[in-house]
Amino acid sequence: MDVTAALVELGRAMASAEYEADPGGVLRAWVEVVTGEASPGDRWRPAELPTDRAALALALARERGAVRNGDLREALGLGEETVRRLLAALVREGRLARLGDKRGARYVLPDMLAGAG
Repeated sequence: MDVTAALVELGRAMASAEYEADPGGVLRAWVEVVTGEASPGDRWRPAELPTDRAALALALARERGAVRNGDLREALGLGEETVRRLLAALVREGRLARLGDKRGARYVLPDMLAGAG
């Protein structure tokens, strides 16, 4: 893979929701593609775990009605910044809605907001 193609792939990787949720996994996958250890079609495989994390976060929000950063840290065994990035990605994708600010923020499924209004 030439340098230009490698940088294009890096740009795509860094623009993805997977990168927001797990930058290390996506960058490791990118290195594997650039070094020829994996094909471009395989580039997101290391980032599948955050997709599972997202599914767990959504399930927890559905079960509890709302979820907080601390709830996910406890349930998933992840750090505060990792959970913050996961929640930000889910909000950006429209899969969760944020209510409140800073330490009081909680996240709900968008359909729960529609039912409340």
